[in-house]
Amino acid sequence: MRLRQARHCRKMEFTCDPHVLAKAAFARSPWHETGEEIADALEASTEKALLLRWVRREMRRRLSPRECRYLEEHYFCALPVATVARRNGVHRMSVYRGLRRAIGKLQRAARENGRDTPEDEAVLRAIKNRTR
Repeated sequence: MRLRQARHCRKMEFTCDPHVLAKAAFARSPWHETGEEIADALEASTEKALLLRWVRREMRRRLSPRECRYLEEHYFCALPVATVARRNGVHRMSVYRGLRRAIGKLQRAARENGRDTPEDEAVLRAIKNRTR
């Protein structure tokens, strides 16, 4: 038993110049980002904000208050369907149907909308990327 423990506890040491180690640690650390990575993240966050603005606008225009409430609670508040159903005093299947109906309405709205606003363009790009 002691032999097994000794094998697992074997330590290895390597010598390395501290300056090289510090440079490598900084370049590959989790908080280091290249300029390209920062630009990509900013572009993604801008597009996400446009999409969210579009979804909120179309929810007000096209969905019933009940469908809006189901979408808000399930997708934006990250509540499970069972919890949404319990909060609203309905059966789970009613929530599923309401969510499916609401998403269908939003999908139709995305297809119908022209390229009037940057939000519409962002939605069309997101749909195109998702279908690839």
